[in-house]
Amino acid sequence: MMAENIELTAAYYTLAGDVYPFGPTHVSPFPFRDRVEAAARAGWKGIGLILDDVDATAAKIGHAEMTRILHANDMKYVELEFSSIGISMANAVSTPTSTAAKFFGSRSYLEPATSR
Repeated sequence: MMAENIELTAAYYTLAGDVYPFGPTHVSPFPFRDRVEAAARAGWKGIGLILDDVDATAAKIGHAEMTRILHANDMKYVELEFSSIGISMANAVSTPTSTAAKFFGSRSYLEPATSR
């Protein structure tokens, strides 16, 4: 029997550094590029993100650069993780101006960079 090629996703807190659920901040002290590159080096095929961190990262480097970094590191899966405090998944992704809608509202972040 051959082993399956299982592709795993690193949860947000696996790579985020000194942040934790219900802590004072959910924004990683480590740059987005460093976290994605570390995930790729470790063999992960995807990463989890927290909305606060997506907002903070997008404010620094923009959604397009975040997408480019994900593609450059062969991240096939991106998950948006939510805590249970005051966040509604339906509201986060259905509001067209929300960061989640911009970044996760379509499958455009999974398209090859050359197709955009």
